[in-house]
Amino acid sequence: MPKVSAYPLAESLSGGETLYLIQGGSSKRVLLSTVGVYAIATAVSDEAYNASTWNGVAGVAPSKNAVRDQVETMRTSIAAKAGAGANTDITSLTGTTTNDNAAAGKIGEYLESEVLVGAAVSVTTGTDTNITSLSLTAGDWDVSGNVDTNPAGGTTTQFFQGWVSSVSATAPTRPNKGGSALIRNSGGLGVASENQELSFGPRRFSVAVTTTVYLGTRIVFTGSTMTAYGCIRARRVR
Repeated sequence: MPKVSAYPLAESLSGGETLYLIQGGSSKRVLLSTVGVYAIATAVSDEAYNASTWNGVAGVAPSKNAVRDQVETMRTSIAAKAGAGANTDITSLTGTTTNDNAAAGKIGEYLESEVLVGAAVSVTTGTDTNITSLSLTAGDWDVSGNVDTNPAGGTTTQFFQGWVSSVSATAPTRPNKGGSALIRNSGGLGVASENQELSFGPRRFSVAVTTTVYLGTRIVFTGSTMTAYGCIRARRVR
């Protein structure tokens, strides 16, 4: 005689017995034919995923519809986070749509230090000089800069170099991975007292610990005095 039961049911089957499971209030009949196996027949649920009732609970069996719904929910969530720039889906990242800044430590973080002409740094002819600097936390950065001369009346510039470097007040070996530039003319660059400007970079700085990067210059000049000013900029690229 077949055994008939409403769910839930757990019974040890042996000897080729046949178990029919009839879900309460339903005409559906599931045939369980097992020998020597402990069979668990439990409710099949189309309810949405709930961690408090599903995780680690053997007595609830999700249907394929419920599983599909959970997968779809996860897919939708990933797409939404990607659309918001949450970096969960590298195939669809959306940039900011306003004038804000990336948070510290996040891709796109931006730093700058600018010295204006009113605070220009005094320069001794032929001497490597720091103008300003940035402190980069551990990560991968692109750094660029520009330097301007500010000669006093009657001063003639003969050599002008600018750079970004992790070494203080020391001209790097050119081409410094794109992070330096220079111009020279022993007869003078332009006319006396004329300002010059150099732009350079970006140059990559991949650092494992917090590192200071300097904006520097070397100017050779004759006549009177010289000051210099400029800006150093850094962007975290990954």
